[in-house]
Amino acid sequence: MAHSHFPATANEKVPALFGCPCVWSHVPLYGDAQEKRRYHHALAKPNAPGIARRLPSEIILCIVDALFDLYAKEVSLGYEKYWESSCLPYETDKMCPFCMLPRFDVWRDVANLAASCRALYELITPVLYRQDAEKNHSSALLISAKRGNLRALKLALEHGANADADDHTMPLQWTNECFRYCEHCEYQVWWREPRRLDMSALHWAALCGREDVLEILLNHKAGVSPNKRAVVQPGLDAGNYGSLRYVEDYCDEYNASFPCLALQTTMGYNPVSSHGANALYFLLGTGRMRAHEKTVEMARLLVHAGSSLITHAAAELHALHQAAAYDNVELVQFLLCETKADPNITDAAGNTPLHHHVDSRFRVEGGAKDTKTLSLLLKYGADPNVRNIDGLSPLDICLVTTLLGADRMKLSVLLAQNGGTLRDRDLGLHRSRLTDEQREELNVAFEQARQSGRTEWIGDI
Repeated sequence: MAHSHFPATANEKVPALFGCPCVWSHVPLYGDAQEKRRYHHALAKPNAPGIARRLPSEIILCIVDALFDLYAKEVSLGYEKYWESSCLPYETDKMCPFCMLPRFDVWRDVANLAASCRALYELITPVLYRQDAEKNHSSALLISAKRGNLRALKLALEHGANADADDHTMPLQWTNECFRYCEHCEYQVWWREPRRLDMSALHWAALCGREDVLEILLNHKAGVSPNKRAVVQPGLDAGNYGSLRYVEDYCDEYNASFPCLALQTTMGYNPVSSHGANALYFLLGTGRMRAHEKTVEMARLLVHAGSSLITHAAAELHALHQAAAYDNVELVQFLLCETKADPNITDAAGNTPLHHHVDSRFRVEGGAKDTKTLSLLLKYGADPNVRNIDGLSPLDICLVTTLLGADRMKLSVLLAQNGGTLRDRDLGLHRSRLTDEQREELNVAFEQARQSGRTEWIGDI
């Protein structure tokens, strides 16, 4: 419980995509109890025992049950029904326009009751968590996984939360112009449409980089599936408000690119299904938001728990593709050495880890500047001559440009030295884009590959 009376963990920044603070704080067992109207009661006698000692625990629990029964209609609305706000000014103390309907007021009331003393807290808290698991789709578990509240996470799991529950806590929100004249209203009409994301607490823990949350979920006795798949599409079209919309917003706040460019180029070849992103996909897709070593440790936890290395089923995307795309040399080392990943594994578009690395290097801002990942892949047997569905090899991707800069030239030479070749029909096209010095440098690299036995190709450029 995160009430000010009983602090659980230090407050952390909550990304804007997670919505109005009221969405977070409505869960009585998680957010701070909301300020309510003041009621005046007669003062208790000095040294009088508290209510928890004056009333049997059964009576107190009956009072809590009665509160939920009294507001049964509001509780039933929960995340299920369409929300519409009134046009009350935002400054009012009566209603936040984000909250729209008093569907969560009873949760706040019971939270305030539990926060009044430790005895009530210990008695009522399990009831709140059980009610949340039953009526709010285990929202306390999902919210605490996103925010890293370990105490709330453990309590939710202990009291019946479904570790694989879909996420209902992030409704789609938008505004319309006020439809009636109100000179005091400076705000629009707020709407919320219920959304069910097929992302579980494990997906969010991986996405947010919560290693401690990930470990708790994976060790939960009831079990959590590391291979639960979520809908992730490479782009948004009309009416498509899948998981990616929220994930992209989250990453935008941290200037991180997501999903990896490879998915955007791959999905066009396999439009049958957009399903198939497991927790490992989200972890690796946001790898640039945290230290590489932390990503490796979290990936190791997921892999040891049975996570598939095919991180996106429809795109046939492998963890090694993502690791190479994001230039995480430590993760590439882990996958090649400990999981024995195939360095030439292809996705649905025929791209190998080398394709992903080279393509991402030149398209994603802040891409790799050294050759550690490329050299490691080549060391473990990556074939520089595999061609994707477009007929392009990694060397072709380096050379297909109107301006061959120093970085592209460095990679081209390294690929050529390790056996990379060009098709005879493409020599004229590439030759016209290179300077005399660049052509000579590449021809020297081709000759070195022939002398070392890495290629039998006798052409030059």
